[in-house]
Amino acid sequence: MIRPSDRGLKLMHAGAAGASALARQVCSRAWIETAATLKQDERSAVYRGEAIVAGVHRVVIVKTMRLNRIRDLFSRWFRRTRLMRQWRGAALLDAAGIPAARPFALFRGRDAGSRNVIETLVMEFVEGKMLLQYAAEQTPGCPEQRALARAVGSHAAGLLRAGLFNRDHKPSNIIAQRVPDGPDWRLVLIDTVGIRRAGAFSGAGDRGDALLATMLAKLWIECLGVGASVDRSLRWRVVLAACESRIGPGQAPMLARRLWREIHAVVRAHGDPRPKDDPLAPTPAVRSARST
Repeated sequence: MIRPSDRGLKLMHAGAAGASALARQVCSRAWIETAATLKQDERSAVYRGEAIVAGVHRVVIVKTMRLNRIRDLFSRWFRRTRLMRQWRGAALLDAAGIPAARPFALFRGRDAGSRNVIETLVMEFVEGKMLLQYAAEQTPGCPEQRALARAVGSHAAGLLRAGLFNRDHKPSNIIAQRVPDGPDWRLVLIDTVGIRRAGAFSGAGDRGDALLATMLAKLWIECLGVGASVDRSLRWRVVLAACESRIGPGQAPMLARRLWREIHAVVRAHGDPRPKDDPLAPTPAVRSARST
Protein backbone atom coordinates (compact mmCIF):
# COMPACT_ATOMS: atom_id res chain seq x y z
CA MET A 1 0.00 0.00 0.00
CA ILE A 2 1.44 3.36 -1.04
CA ARG A 3 1.11 6.13 1.50
CA PRO A 4 2.30 9.74 1.62
CA SER A 5 5.65 10.04 3.35
CA ASP A 6 7.24 12.95 5.21
CA ARG A 7 10.58 11.20 5.83
CA GLY A 8 13.15 13.74 4.65
CA LEU A 9 10.28 16.07 3.74
CA LYS A 10 10.99 18.38 0.81
CA LEU A 11 8.27 20.92 0.05
CA MET A 12 8.22 21.53 -3.71
CA HIS A 13 5.33 24.01 -3.92
CA ALA A 14 3.01 25.69 -1.41
CA GLY A 15 -0.45 26.90 -2.38
CA ALA A 16 -1.74 27.62 1.12
CA ALA A 17 -0.41 28.90 4.41
CA GLY A 18 1.09 26.16 6.57
CA ALA A 19 1.78 23.83 3.64
CA SER A 20 4.52 21.96 5.52
CA ALA A 21 2.21 21.28 8.45
CA LEU A 22 -0.46 20.13 6.02
CA ALA A 23 2.04 17.75 4.42
CA ARG A 24 2.93 16.19 7.77
CA GLN A 25 -0.75 15.96 8.68
CA VAL A 26 -1.73 13.84 5.65
CA CYS A 27 1.30 11.59 6.21
CA SER A 28 0.21 10.64 9.73
CA ARG A 29 -1.17 7.20 10.48
CA ALA A 30 -4.26 8.78 12.04
CA TRP A 31 -5.06 10.66 8.82
CA ILE A 32 -4.58 7.61 6.61
CA GLU A 33 -6.83 5.53 8.85
CA THR A 34 -9.72 8.00 8.53
CA ALA A 35 -9.28 8.78 4.82
CA ALA A 36 -11.12 6.98 2.03
CA THR A 37 -8.95 5.22 -0.55
CA LEU A 38 -10.36 6.19 -3.94
CA LYS A 39 -7.79 4.49 -6.15
CA GLN A 40 -4.69 2.37 -5.72
CA ASP A 41 -2.23 0.40 -7.83
CA GLU A 42 1.39 -0.68 -7.51
CA ARG A 43 2.77 2.83 -8.00
CA SER A 44 0.12 5.30 -6.89
CA ALA A 45 -2.84 5.96 -4.64
CA VAL A 46 -5.55 8.59 -4.25
CA TYR A 47 -7.17 9.41 -0.91
CA ARG A 48 -9.98 11.70 0.23
CA GLY A 49 -10.19 12.93 3.79
CA GLU A 50 -10.50 15.86 6.16
CA ALA A 51 -7.52 18.09 6.90
CA ILE A 52 -6.79 21.49 8.37
CA VAL A 53 -5.85 23.88 5.56
CA ALA A 54 -4.77 27.37 6.65
CA GLY A 55 -6.65 26.89 9.92
CA VAL A 56 -9.87 25.64 8.31
CA HIS A 57 -11.23 22.07 8.31
CA ARG A 58 -11.65 21.02 4.67
CA VAL A 59 -12.07 17.85 2.66
CA VAL A 60 -8.99 17.34 0.51
CA ILE A 61 -7.80 14.98 -2.19
CA VAL A 62 -4.34 13.49 -1.72
CA LYS A 63 -2.54 11.95 -4.70
CA THR A 64 0.68 10.09 -4.01
CA MET A 65 3.09 8.38 -6.41
CA ARG A 66 6.21 6.24 -6.00
CA LEU A 67 9.00 7.50 -8.26
CA ASN A 68 11.08 4.33 -8.57
CA ARG A 69 11.55 3.89 -12.33
CA ILE A 70 14.41 5.09 -14.53
CA ARG A 71 12.05 7.43 -16.38
CA ASP A 72 11.00 8.89 -13.02
CA LEU A 73 14.60 9.91 -12.38
CA PHE A 74 14.60 12.04 -15.53
CA SER A 75 11.15 13.41 -14.70
CA ARG A 76 12.44 14.55 -11.33
CA TRP A 77 15.49 16.20 -12.87
CA PHE A 78 13.41 18.10 -15.43
CA ARG A 79 10.53 18.74 -12.99
CA ARG A 80 8.13 16.87 -15.25
CA THR A 81 6.62 14.30 -12.91
CA ARG A 82 2.89 13.74 -13.26
CA LEU A 83 2.04 15.64 -10.08
CA MET A 84 4.31 18.54 -10.97
CA ARG A 85 2.57 18.76 -14.34
CA GLN A 86 -0.76 18.79 -12.53
CA TRP A 87 0.43 21.67 -10.33
CA ARG A 88 1.57 23.65 -13.38
CA GLY A 89 -1.68 22.93 -15.20
CA ALA A 90 -3.69 24.29 -12.27
CA ALA A 91 -1.48 27.40 -12.24
CA LEU A 92 -2.08 27.99 -15.97
CA LEU A 93 -5.83 27.69 -15.50
CA ASP A 94 -5.80 29.99 -12.48
CA ALA A 95 -3.88 32.63 -14.45
CA ALA A 96 -6.49 32.37 -17.23
CA GLY A 97 -9.41 32.65 -14.78
CA ILE A 98 -10.69 29.15 -15.59
CA PRO A 99 -12.03 27.20 -12.56
CA ALA A 100 -9.89 24.28 -11.41
CA ALA A 101 -9.27 22.34 -8.21
CA ARG A 102 -6.81 24.37 -6.15
CA PRO A 103 -3.54 22.67 -5.13
CA PHE A 104 -2.45 23.28 -1.53
CA ALA A 105 0.90 21.48 -1.24
CA LEU A 106 3.28 19.39 -3.35
CA PHE A 107 6.04 17.57 -1.50
CA ARG A 108 8.39 14.60 -1.52
CA GLY A 109 9.46 12.10 1.09
CA ARG A 110 10.93 8.59 1.12
CA ASP A 111 9.73 5.08 1.83
CA ALA A 112 10.81 3.78 5.21
CA GLY A 113 12.27 0.56 3.81
CA SER A 114 13.09 0.96 0.12
CA ARG A 115 14.07 4.64 0.31
CA ASN A 116 12.14 5.24 -2.91
CA VAL A 117 11.01 8.82 -3.47
CA ILE A 118 7.30 9.35 -2.75
CA GLU A 119 5.75 12.45 -4.30
CA THR A 120 2.43 13.74 -2.95
CA LEU A 121 -0.04 16.42 -4.02
CA VAL A 122 -2.68 17.77 -1.61
CA MET A 123 -5.50 19.55 -3.39
CA GLU A 124 -8.99 20.89 -2.98
CA PHE A 125 -11.95 18.52 -3.07
CA VAL A 126 -14.54 20.00 -5.43
CA GLU A 127 -18.19 19.39 -4.57
CA GLY A 128 -20.51 18.24 -7.33
CA LYS A 129 -21.02 15.46 -9.83
CA MET A 130 -18.64 14.49 -12.57
CA LEU A 131 -19.68 15.43 -16.07
CA LEU A 132 -19.44 11.70 -16.80
CA GLN A 133 -22.20 11.03 -14.26
CA TYR A 134 -24.51 13.47 -16.00
CA ALA A 135 -23.73 11.74 -19.31
CA ALA A 136 -24.66 8.38 -17.79
CA GLU A 137 -27.93 9.80 -16.43
CA GLN A 138 -28.82 11.91 -19.46
CA THR A 139 -32.35 12.94 -20.36
CA PRO A 140 -32.03 14.42 -23.89
CA GLY A 141 -35.24 16.47 -23.77
CA CYS A 142 -34.43 18.01 -20.39
CA PRO A 143 -33.70 21.78 -20.53
CA GLU A 144 -31.00 21.38 -17.86
CA GLN A 145 -29.19 18.80 -19.98
CA ARG A 146 -29.36 21.04 -23.04
CA ALA A 147 -27.94 23.95 -21.03
CA LEU A 148 -25.19 21.69 -19.71
CA ALA A 149 -24.33 20.57 -23.24
CA ARG A 150 -23.94 24.18 -24.32
CA ALA A 151 -21.77 24.90 -21.27
CA VAL A 152 -19.49 21.95 -22.11
CA GLY A 153 -18.93 23.22 -25.65
CA SER A 154 -18.32 26.79 -24.55
CA HIS A 155 -15.90 25.57 -21.88
CA ALA A 156 -13.73 23.70 -24.39
CA ALA A 157 -13.66 26.72 -26.70
CA GLY A 158 -12.84 28.92 -23.71
CA LEU A 159 -9.71 26.90 -22.99
CA LEU A 160 -8.45 27.54 -26.51
CA ARG A 161 -9.40 31.20 -26.33
CA ALA A 162 -7.22 31.43 -23.21
CA GLY A 163 -4.33 29.91 -25.17
CA LEU A 164 -4.63 26.49 -23.50
CA PHE A 165 -5.26 22.91 -24.59
CA ASN A 166 -6.25 19.92 -22.45
CA ARG A 167 -4.72 16.64 -23.61
CA ASP A 168 -6.83 14.71 -21.08
CA HIS A 169 -10.22 16.37 -21.54
CA LYS A 170 -12.26 13.49 -20.10
CA PRO A 171 -15.67 14.01 -18.49
CA SER A 172 -14.47 12.24 -15.34
CA ASN A 173 -11.94 15.08 -14.94
CA ILE A 174 -14.64 17.75 -14.95
CA ILE A 175 -17.09 18.60 -12.15
CA ALA A 176 -20.36 20.22 -13.26
CA GLN A 177 -21.94 22.59 -10.72
CA ARG A 178 -25.29 24.32 -11.06
CA VAL A 179 -25.11 28.09 -10.71
CA PRO A 180 -27.57 29.04 -7.89
CA ASP A 181 -30.86 30.60 -8.98
CA GLY A 182 -30.18 30.27 -12.68
CA PRO A 183 -29.98 27.92 -15.66
CA ASP A 184 -26.21 28.18 -16.09
CA TRP A 185 -23.51 25.68 -15.21
CA ARG A 186 -20.01 26.08 -13.81
CA LEU A 187 -17.43 23.53 -14.95
CA VAL A 188 -14.39 22.84 -12.77
CA LEU A 189 -11.36 20.84 -13.93
CA ILE A 190 -10.17 18.52 -11.18
CA ASP A 191 -7.30 16.78 -13.03
CA THR A 192 -5.09 19.35 -14.73
CA VAL A 193 -2.12 17.19 -15.70
CA GLY A 194 -3.00 17.46 -19.40
CA ILE A 195 -3.16 21.26 -19.56
CA ARG A 196 -0.69 22.73 -22.05
CA ARG A 197 -0.12 26.07 -23.70
CA ALA A 198 -1.61 25.98 -27.17
CA GLY A 199 0.44 28.95 -28.35
CA ALA A 200 -0.25 30.12 -31.89
CA PHE A 201 -2.49 27.07 -32.46
CA SER A 202 -5.15 28.53 -30.17
CA GLY A 203 -6.25 31.11 -32.76
CA ALA A 204 -8.64 30.74 -35.66
CA GLY A 205 -7.58 28.25 -38.29
CA ASP A 206 -7.26 24.55 -38.97
CA ARG A 207 -4.68 23.86 -36.23
CA GLY A 208 -6.85 25.40 -33.53
CA ASP A 209 -9.94 23.67 -34.88
CA ALA A 210 -8.11 20.34 -34.74
CA LEU A 211 -7.21 20.91 -31.07
CA LEU A 212 -10.84 21.71 -30.32
CA ALA A 213 -12.02 18.58 -32.13
CA THR A 214 -9.53 16.48 -30.15
CA MET A 215 -10.76 17.82 -26.80
CA LEU A 216 -14.39 17.19 -27.73
CA ALA A 217 -13.54 13.69 -28.96
CA LYS A 218 -11.97 12.90 -25.56
CA LEU A 219 -15.37 13.56 -24.00
CA TRP A 220 -17.12 10.99 -26.19
CA ILE A 221 -14.38 8.36 -25.92
CA GLU A 222 -14.64 7.99 -22.15
CA CYS A 223 -18.44 7.98 -22.32
CA LEU A 224 -18.29 5.09 -24.78
CA GLY A 225 -15.78 3.29 -22.56
CA VAL A 226 -18.18 3.17 -19.60
CA GLY A 227 -21.28 2.48 -21.69
CA ALA A 228 -22.76 5.99 -21.45
CA SER A 229 -23.87 6.57 -25.03
CA VAL A 230 -24.61 10.30 -25.19
CA ASP A 231 -27.64 11.21 -27.30
CA ARG A 232 -26.75 12.58 -30.73
CA SER A 233 -28.75 15.77 -30.17
CA LEU A 234 -26.78 16.57 -27.01
CA ARG A 235 -23.47 15.86 -28.73
CA TRP A 236 -24.45 18.23 -31.53
CA ARG A 237 -25.34 20.94 -29.02
CA VAL A 238 -21.87 20.59 -27.47
CA VAL A 239 -20.13 20.93 -30.84
CA LEU A 240 -22.33 23.81 -32.02
CA ALA A 241 -21.86 25.74 -28.77
CA ALA A 242 -18.08 25.28 -29.03
CA CYS A 243 -18.11 26.66 -32.58
CA GLU A 244 -20.38 29.57 -31.67
CA SER A 245 -18.05 30.47 -28.83
CA ARG A 246 -15.05 30.18 -31.15
CA ILE A 247 -16.16 32.10 -34.27
CA GLY A 248 -19.64 33.47 -33.51
CA PRO A 249 -23.10 32.16 -34.46
CA GLY A 250 -23.01 33.15 -38.13
CA GLN A 251 -20.42 30.66 -39.41
CA ALA A 252 -20.71 28.21 -36.52
CA PRO A 253 -22.96 25.61 -38.24
CA MET A 254 -20.50 25.15 -41.10
CA LEU A 255 -17.55 24.74 -38.74
CA ALA A 256 -19.62 22.44 -36.50
CA ARG A 257 -20.34 20.07 -39.38
CA ARG A 258 -16.63 19.87 -40.20
CA LEU A 259 -15.62 19.33 -36.59
CA TRP A 260 -18.34 16.67 -36.24
CA ARG A 261 -16.59 14.62 -38.92
CA GLU A 262 -13.15 15.22 -37.36
CA ILE A 263 -14.40 14.19 -33.92
CA HIS A 264 -15.78 10.91 -35.22
CA ALA A 265 -12.50 10.25 -37.04
CA VAL A 266 -10.59 10.71 -33.76
CA VAL A 267 -13.02 8.41 -31.92
CA ARG A 268 -12.72 5.68 -34.57
CA ALA A 269 -8.91 5.85 -34.50
CA HIS A 270 -8.74 5.59 -30.70
CA GLY A 271 -9.31 1.87 -30.33
CA ASP A 272 -10.72 0.25 -27.19
CA PRO A 273 -12.22 3.08 -25.10
CA ARG A 274 -12.68 1.08 -21.89
CA PRO A 275 -10.82 2.71 -18.96
CA LYS A 276 -8.51 0.73 -16.68
CA ASP A 277 -10.54 1.87 -13.67
CA ASP A 278 -14.25 2.61 -13.87
CA PRO A 279 -14.69 6.26 -12.77
CA LEU A 280 -18.38 5.59 -12.10
CA ALA A 281 -17.64 2.92 -9.47
CA PRO A 282 -18.91 3.85 -5.98
CA THR A 283 -16.33 5.45 -3.70
CA PRO A 284 -16.05 4.80 0.06
CA ALA A 285 -17.14 7.42 2.59
CA VAL A 286 -14.75 9.54 4.60
CA ARG A 287 -14.68 9.04 8.36
CA SER A 288 -14.31 12.29 10.26
CA ALA A 289 -11.03 12.56 12.13
CA ARG A 290 -12.75 14.92 14.59
CA SER A 291 -15.12 12.19 15.75
CA THR A 292 -12.51 9.46 16.26
